[in-house]
Amino acid sequence: MDQRNRGPVKAQDGYDNLRKPAPQDSPLKRGTIFGATALFATLYVMLLARPAYGYVDPNATNLITQVLTPLLVVAAAGLTFLRKQTRSAIGWLADRILRRKK
Repeated sequence: MDQRNRGPVKAQDGYDNLRKPAPQDSPLKRGTIFGATALFATLYVMLLARPAYGYVDPNATNLITQVLTPLLVVAAAGLTFLRKQTRSAIGWLADRILRRKK
């Protein structure tokens, strides 16, 4: 029998495989949405973005580092210095909460 004259193959559920829409959670649908988003973002960047006439110093994050490092050191030193008081305060609070539940 000639295979060319048979037409599209029917699936077991009766739908035509060539015309059956993809389910909502199929990778084909997700890929289409992702591809359309990527295409739109690429076109946006290429067509609408204007050049930036400026210079950003490669060492611009040095100021952030100079400010955050001493703050972290002081916080760690404070926690180390007050660890006994903090532990006793947390223990006292836990005892009060547990006594009320009993």
